[in-house]
Amino acid sequence: MVQINRNFFPTESFLIPDANTLDNGIYTMLNYELKKWDFQAGVRYDRRDLRTFQIAGVDSTITQNIDDTPLSRSFDQINYAAGFVRNDKHTTIRFNASSEYRAPHLAELKADGFHHGSLRYEQGDASLAAEQALQFDATVELHFDHFEFIVNPYFNRIENFIYLYQSDQFAGSFPIFEFRQADMAYLYGGEAGFHFHPHQLHRLHLESTFSLTIAERANGEPINLIPQPMINTLLRFDVNNKSSVSVKDIVIEHQYFLPQNRVGLNETPTVDFHLINMAVNFELGDSKAWTGALGVRNALNTTYVGHLSALKNLGLNQPGINFFGSIQYVFNKSK
Repeated sequence: MVQINRNFFPTESFLIPDANTLDNGIYTMLNYELKKWDFQAGVRYDRRDLRTFQIAGVDSTITQNIDDTPLSRSFDQINYAAGFVRNDKHTTIRFNASSEYRAPHLAELKADGFHHGSLRYEQGDASLAAEQALQFDATVELHFDHFEFIVNPYFNRIENFIYLYQSDQFAGSFPIFEFRQADMAYLYGGEAGFHFHPHQLHRLHLESTFSLTIAERANGEPINLIPQPMINTLLRFDVNNKSSVSVKDIVIEHQYFLPQNRVGLNETPTVDFHLINMAVNFELGDSKAWTGALGVRNALNTTYVGHLSALKNLGLNQPGINFFGSIQYVFNKSK
C-alpha cells in the first residue's frame, strides 16, 4: 500500500503535513480439517515506512504554531494466530488466539490543526510507538429448527495503546484532543444474541443482540471514546408476494443505547436513548435483477446525541426523523 498526502495551498487551515507512507506485508496460513474439527494457523510480517516533509512556500500565519519538523519512522512486527472451529448438528464452537500489531498512522503522529470532520483540534505525538496486542476470542452457537443462540466474548491486552484524550484546553471554541499512549490497556466485552422464528408463523423472525465493550488502562482508569452498550432488536416479516412489485420483507428495528458512564478524564457521560427504524425491501419484475428499499430512520423523531458523536462537544443533536430510498440493479454473469 502506497499513500501520498499533499496539501494544496493557499488554504485557511492545516491538519497534517505532506507525507509518504509505504506498507508491506507477507503472510502464510495453514488449514487442517479432521472430521468435525477445522484448525487454522498463520504467521505474518508487516512493515510501515512513513516520511513527512517540511512545509515550504506557505504563508507563515498558517504554520507559525505548527511543528512541521520532518519525520522519518519505520515500524515492523511479526505476528501469529491459531484457532479452531468445531461444527456439530446443533452447536458450533470457535476459538482464536492471536498476537496483533498496529503502527501509528500519519494523523496520530503529526496532526496539528482543526479537524473539520470531527469539529475538534487534534494534536499528534511524533514519538508514539506501535501497538502490540494479544487477543483471545470465542464463539458458541446453538442451532435448532426455530431458534438460534450466539455468544461471542473477547479479551484484548494491548501494549502502547493509542487513544484520543480530551484535554482541558481549547483552540478558539474547539476542544483540543491529543493522541496519547497508555503503557497497557485492556479491552474486553462481547456480544450475545438470538434468532427466533416460530413454527406457526414461519415467516416471522425476531432477532436481538446485546453488545458491550469495556476499555481501561492498567490502573482501572476508563479510556475515552468507547461506544455505549447497545441492544439491537429486529422484527422481520417475510412477504414474498408474487407481482410486478414483489415485497420481500418488512422490517422494524428497535435500538436501545444504554448510558455510558465509564468515561475518561474531561469526558462527559451520555444518557440512554431509543431509536425506531423501519424499512420495506422489494424486487421489481420476474428476473429479480432490480431490488430496492424504502424506509425511515428515527421514526419517533427522538432527540439524542450519541457518545461518539463529533457534534457532542458543540451541544448539537444528531439527525431527527429522516427517510431513505434505494434501488439497485444486479448484472448477471453473462453481462
